[in-house]
Amino acid sequence: MRILTTLAALVVAVTTMAPAMGNSTKDLQKMGAEAPDHSSRDQLWITGSTTMDVFTHAIAESVASKNKKGKKPIVQSDGSTAGIKEFCKGIGVEFPDIVAASRRMRKREFEACLDRLVLDIIELKIGYSALVVVTKRANPTAFDILPRTMYLGLAATVPGEEQLEPNAAKTWYDVNPLAPKSPIKVYGPGPSSGSRGVWDDLMMEGGCRHMPQVREIFGAKERVKLCTTVRSGDFYVDVPEPYYENAVKRMMDDPDPSLAIVPHNYYDANSDTLQLLTIEGIAPSKETISSEEYHLANPLYYYVKRAHMRDSDGFGVVRGLREFIGELMDDENIGPNGNLIKMGLSPLPETMRLEEQDDAIYLKRFTK
Repeated sequence: MRILTTLAALVVAVTTMAPAMGNSTKDLQKMGAEAPDHSSRDQLWITGSTTMDVFTHAIAESVASKNKKGKKPIVQSDGSTAGIKEFCKGIGVEFPDIVAASRRMRKREFEACLDRLVLDIIELKIGYSALVVVTKRANPTAFDILPRTMYLGLAATVPGEEQLEPNAAKTWYDVNPLAPKSPIKVYGPGPSSGSRGVWDDLMMEGGCRHMPQVREIFGAKERVKLCTTVRSGDFYVDVPEPYYENAVKRMMDDPDPSLAIVPHNYYDANSDTLQLLTIEGIAPSKETISSEEYHLANPLYYYVKRAHMRDSDGFGVVRGLREFIGELMDDENIGPNGNLIKMGLSPLPETMRLEEQDDAIYLKRFTK
């Protein structure tokens, strides 16, 4: 079985390859862009996903401990969507070096990066997580979820007998005769969270896109908006980051039966007080998540700015990005028995992991 190149070898490899890898700060200068001032920051700045916060802190602390002269990276967790937006604002000390994302960067986000001369981005896929739906233990609301049920319960507009009409359902039983007669109420991530994007893509669109009235809508944007626009009122309640903690607190304090959307590793840590709902009869596990058999399984990513890497001539923004990449992608962390796996990350299949590790060594450019 192949063994991943050691951290030291990886750092040497990416350092050697770096000058030929695309748009460094020096390249941007040649293009006429203003050179960033790199004199005022001597530590990495990571933004993005709250779901991945535990993994980000673990790698940040490990990098800092192995580099006695380096400061611990700044970790700012505002959600994947908000983090990607900040990451893509530009090159320089005033912008983050790395963003953690609980979903893949979207085409429009990548184009926003390009518009601001964030031209050479490295994508690192580290493993899988999953969203789960939970309720209080012994809560009669527990039932097997179907994407169709969630769409028909939460969407603002749903198919009627002949055409689309405002959603009038009050209980889960109204949209699924196998569900209990409990009020429709879900606490979950807001628009700034990557988890909301995962929920919309896999659950809301998954339950909506095959409806005959929806298929008749020609424009893709119109279909997506129809599928993912939730009802006003308390049917779906956006909660602030960290959304999983706030969603569970609101659910626990709610006198009515209700549901909450949380990451799988958060459920694992609190399974004594939370009851899990299966999706299409399948419960989440490392096996069903890594194989994507579980419906709400999703890969996790880090995005790194190549132009922020400081080279031997002093060009770039900050030192430590190569070390962060090497530490993150080492088998010690994302291998089958790695530290992040023990912390709740579901591993990549071996072939995929080896491909991702090779791409990291050569700083493969993300092109969307």
